[in-house]
Amino acid sequence: MITGANKFPIFPTEHPGWVKALAFSPDGKTLTTVTQSGTIRFWDTTNGDQRFPAIAHKHIGTVLAFSPDSRTLATGNADDTIRLWDIRSGKQTLVRPLGMGTPTALKFSPDGQTLAIGSSKNTIHLWDINLNEQVRVHHDNMEIPRTLAFSADGQTLASAGYPQKIIWWSDVRSSQL
Repeated sequence: MITGANKFPIFPTEHPGWVKALAFSPDGKTLTTVTQSGTIRFWDTTNGDQRFPAIAHKHIGTVLAFSPDSRTLATGNADDTIRLWDIRSGKQTLVRPLGMGTPTALKFSPDGQTLAIGSSKNTIHLWDINLNEQVRVHHDNMEIPRTLAFSADGQTLASAGYPQKIIWWSDVRSSQL
């Protein structure tokens, strides 16, 4: 362990494979990485150790998002699926084929009930986590949404991508999306 001037521990880690995506859990206890080969690792941020053995699947993880309660990780994968992972056990809890192109952005709503998914087919999908179903799809007028953000109350969704546009909707669960 190396301690920086700010006294926060720094854990230099050899990571097998090129890291394609990474994300901290909202509670700060877990750092998750996905490699180009599709290997997912959950790291304990207090000591730098892996929390579980590495999880390998045959499709590349492209984007990651933690639920607000830090219990669930969503991964978007090159096989056009969304996978949900239980952070406490490291186990995959759901695989959802979407048939919408490769996920390019993921974001949970503040209440954790809705997952917004940007795709390589220029669409944004809203998925109700509890019902396990798509509740809305928006065919965006940008090429590919690259990032998504919910407002604090979860009522407004913003997307940004190419060509240099930011678009937002004020009632994401209504038919106005």
